[in-house]
Amino acid sequence: MGYQSESRPWRNFYLTGARELREGVTHPTPNTASPNTIKAMPIEMFFDYLGERLNGDRASGKKININIELTDTNQKYAVGVQNAAIHYSKDKSLPDADVSIVTTREALNDVMQGVSTMENR
Repeated sequence: MGYQSESRPWRNFYLTGARELREGVTHPTPNTASPNTIKAMPIEMFFDYLGERLNGDRASGKKININIELTDTNQKYAVGVQNAAIHYSKDKSLPDADVSIVTTREALNDVMQGVSTMENR
């Protein structure tokens, strides 16, 4: 299909796909979330973004419940990882959570992006 395609972009898509199937993807996936993009996301979208970045293979079979309280926005969330997926509930705290985190949104952003650690915040 790639050699027979008349359109240059489609030919490139087909040939690149065939090469990736034969040799695998040889270049790293770029990190498209800049600090400004993360900062502009509503917290619910941020949790969804974390769910997309979760390594399903490593999270498989693991279960954790986290209470997160953001002091600068006065928001509370119950966040959990189960069945290799992240789930969250707004305005909820779990009495049997494995850990409770009280922080600011800026600090949470920095920790999740790897700029800082919880110990430093």
